[in-house]
Amino acid sequence: MGKLSFFNPSIVICEWLPMGRNNMSALNRHLGSHKQYKAPTEFGMEGVVEDISKGQFKMKNSGCFLEPVDFTFSGSLKATLKNNFKDQQAKGVELDKDGCCYIGLKLKNKVPIDKTKELIGKTEIEFTRQFVPLLADNQVDLLECAYGVDDIIASPFALSSYSMVVTDALIGADNKEVAINDTEEFIKSEEFSNVLMPVTDWIISHFTIKGCHIFIGMKAMVCIGPYPEPVKELLKGILFQKTILNVSMRMFSNLWAKNKRLTSISESIPKATYKLLKDFNVELGKINNHFSRQNVVSDMMIDAIKKKRTNWDKLIAENKLFQRLDTGEGLKEEQEKSEDRILIIKQMYIDIEGLRDQLQQRMSLIMTKNGQQLNLTLLVLTLISVLGIADIFGFTFRKTILVIFVVAPFIYFAIRSFIRYRKHFN
Repeated sequence: MGKLSFFNPSIVICEWLPMGRNNMSALNRHLGSHKQYKAPTEFGMEGVVEDISKGQFKMKNSGCFLEPVDFTFSGSLKATLKNNFKDQQAKGVELDKDGCCYIGLKLKNKVPIDKTKELIGKTEIEFTRQFVPLLADNQVDLLECAYGVDDIIASPFALSSYSMVVTDALIGADNKEVAINDTEEFIKSEEFSNVLMPVTDWIISHFTIKGCHIFIGMKAMVCIGPYPEPVKELLKGILFQKTILNVSMRMFSNLWAKNKRLTSISESIPKATYKLLKDFNVELGKINNHFSRQNVVSDMMIDAIKKKRTNWDKLIAENKLFQRLDTGEGLKEEQEKSEDRILIIKQMYIDIEGLRDQLQQRMSLIMTKNGQQLNLTLLVLTLISVLGIADIFGFTFRKTILVIFVVAPFIYFAIRSFIRYRKHFN
């Protein structure tokens, strides 16, 4: 049968963006959705003239052409996204106020399975570089904070997503359709056991519903065969659920990385120099701001999950065929994870306050120590100066004894200060 391919596949990538009604409204206004332009609008195509005498012009970014198809001003947006004005391979974008974003791409004829994985990666990068710059600055800041990157546009792979490939059929090298009677038999088949792995990674669940064979993997899922409208809504729900799972895992990973950094700072404080302590204090301020944004992202995620969970529960309740399907951990679990993350952040706030107290104590100790060193040094130098003057002026033995007698209290305080300095600062 040879190498398998998808026939007339559609690629759907789901991402989650921090939205809300205000940001949705601002985005639609920025895109001019309400103006109903008759042609796509050009975005992100800033250029620079390098040599005006020669007329050289260079583009800073690739940019995109976006055309709103349907929208509700503060609720949703459907649009097409093109790389150039005459691009026939437009991407479809569907975004709602809860931040659930679907990016669709329709392909024709045979597409090799490994080629599909490459197209998913390229589409994710294109979308990040073209669409994310259209968001408000505060949204981009929240995304960068959630994923722990300084520039989300320069790190397009950082944005977590989950993908789906929907295909009419699997086609062999002989252009014959591969029949799938049962997903369990297909998975166990020696010939076909790994054909979906390049796209899905490890397949964790699979089932057939109304003639559509669905394979859910760690990175993506594949649906083979036509499906009715209720199954489409089911697939969109699974996409959102898996996307939130990936985003949550990335946020937890980012939190633990920050926690390790806090532990490292705590271990370094006792022996740190004053300059290093100042740097630690600045860094703690940045981490504190990071956690504040993490809290905002988590709250927005919880709100989105609650609303999608209501729709999901209604969908499952209305369709008995869906009730026994294994779709992985549900939205209830994802909501609990987000709530747990907020508790972890609260604990880290307490840790930061404790570290700041340690920093202040250590910095005060260093300042006190330096002050004591200065006082001791001045006292010793005063003694040396007095005795030196006596020697320069050639005092007699009796006058020298008198000077020493007068200086004796200074010597006593110098010795006592030195002993106390050794006791408290060494």
